[in-house]
Amino acid sequence: MERKENKVRFCALSEVLADWKWLLTYSRRCKKMIALYIALGVLGTTVGLFGSVAGKYLIDIVTGYDTARLPLLVFAAIGSTAVSIAFDCVVSRVLKKLEIDLNNNVRADVFDRILDADWQALHAFSCGDILNRFETDTGAVGGGAVSWLPQILVTAYRLCAVFFLIWIYSPVMALIALGGAPVVLLLSAAVLKKRRAFENKLRRLGSEMTAFEAETFYTVDTVKSLGTMQSQSRKLKEKQEALRTCSLQYNMFSVRVNALLRVAGAFTQFTAMGYGLYLLWTRAITFGTLTLFLQQRSSLTSAFESAAGLIPKFLSTAISAHRVRELCELPKERHGKTALPQGALMVELKNVTAAYRNGEAVLKNVSFAAGPGEIAVLVGTSGAGKTTLVRVLLGLVYPESGRAVLRGKSGCEIVISAETRCAFSYVPQGSTLFSGTIAENLRMAKENATEEEMTAALKTACAWVFVSSRANLRVKTRWRRWALRTP
Repeated sequence: MERKENKVRFCALSEVLADWKWLLTYSRRCKKMIALYIALGVLGTTVGLFGSVAGKYLIDIVTGYDTARLPLLVFAAIGSTAVSIAFDCVVSRVLKKLEIDLNNNVRADVFDRILDADWQALHAFSCGDILNRFETDTGAVGGGAVSWLPQILVTAYRLCAVFFLIWIYSPVMALIALGGAPVVLLLSAAVLKKRRAFENKLRRLGSEMTAFEAETFYTVDTVKSLGTMQSQSRKLKEKQEALRTCSLQYNMFSVRVNALLRVAGAFTQFTAMGYGLYLLWTRAITFGTLTLFLQQRSSLTSAFESAAGLIPKFLSTAISAHRVRELCELPKERHGKTALPQGALMVELKNVTAAYRNGEAVLKNVSFAAGPGEIAVLVGTSGAGKTTLVRVLLGLVYPESGRAVLRGKSGCEIVISAETRCAFSYVPQGSTLFSGTIAENLRMAKENATEEEMTAALKTACAWVFVSSRANLRVKTRWRRWALRTP
């Protein structure tokens, strides 16, 4: 049983590391800026320590132990504070630029990969789930790619620098200050698996709620027409309660862990305080040195807490990376390599069998041909495969057997793929409009279309009277599935 648990823990850790390996590929794109961020963080920490030492000597001057170097120490204290403020401003500016650039980079990359994903593979995810991953998880991926490595290195430098600074004045005090570290690290490692389970469950429940809300708003006309508003409201509250319960359970778990960490920190603090007062009582140290000890002990504990806090952040970011990675690693659409021949084309299906994933074949040994100038009508009952056949023609669903091709005048055959969609004109069954002006919607088919061409297209579609009665092509639409809206 113990061996099985160890194996599960190892698999979970290997998954987390694989997700982080994928995430850090984005960090490499901004490695120079990240290196600058790390350098500034290290310099800022160094300046802060220098200011603490200067403060120690200033206290000694005030208490009467050393008055010879007062002007120099005042200058050092003021100078280190000014430099520290300047470093904070520069680091904040660099970090913000990094976050914006890398977040935009990640979102654009994920957006393109989703659009290029295989249609059937993409439909394994609900629209709300995809939206939740794209809106929430990509931000976590971008933030992790920017800050994770700098935080590790700067925190490690801070730990070492503070420890050795205390060690210079008192090795025993340095060891006491370090005493809480094993408890922090061991406890953080022990709760690794449970934190990951909570994070996974919260993300899943959040995605389910987003999917439910998106689907309800998308079909709000149906919800109203069928009078199911109360049912939908009840379902939303049930999902909210499930998310609330999980969030509170995670919160209670975190409260207990943090309480143990604080107990360990308090024990270390009282021990350090007692030892420092003993040294002061025996005049082994000055009051300024005691202040430095207590200040840096607190800084050392804070650094360890920051290091321990990186573990849940590490897990949370890894889960977001895994969710985004699932979208990015979906199989791509099939792209043809042969250019379409000039002139009229014939579409032909030869003994095509097509099915959706984990389902029976919808089309079985279907043959179909339509030549230039011909009008072909597909007639069949619901579920007969009419929509599936159109999806085969558009390269959304691929035949399991048989061939779907376009044939040119010379007899050359081009296998239907994503590249052949430009050979088809497609009118969706429902009303499909995107946010923007009417002209922007029309230019999706031809980006450089003139107003004359768009007007001609609207007249051909018998829509010009409707559009012209509402002003012109620059009238904005509002994205609704069921209607064209104007302001």
